[in-house]
Amino acid sequence: IWPSAGIITSPFGKRVDPFSGVEAEHRGIDLRNRPGGNVVASEQGTVINTAPGSRHGENQVVVRNHDGTTSIYSHTKPGVPEGQRVNAGDSLGETDRSGRSTGPHLHYGIMDKSGKYIDPVTRLPRR
Repeated sequence: IWPSAGIITSPFGKRVDPFSGVEAEHRGIDLRNRPGGNVVASEQGTVINTAPGSRHGENQVVVRNHDGTTSIYSHTKPGVPEGQRVNAGDSLGETDRSGRSTGPHLHYGIMDKSGKYIDPVTRLPRR
């Protein structure tokens, strides 16, 4: 399940960082959405973190998926407590403009079991 409405405004991989102007690795996809847009779990799992992200200070919800991968929903105002089990499609919170952001959107990333970021689009259904 796609975690948020909206179009992809920044894909996974190398891009020019909008703040530094330097090419950098973008470890997820950005989905443009309005402030307060619904963010849902893309897979079944357990919420393991709802604290601000350490990298850029954004609000986030982190879910350990049923298969051991981890989904990171950044720039998300949490609406679920840590420890809550979620199914695909369950609401996790709302999009906001926290931390290092050029506008309201969801930054959605996935880490495999070894902690390596993978392209989330490879795990999502075609739109």
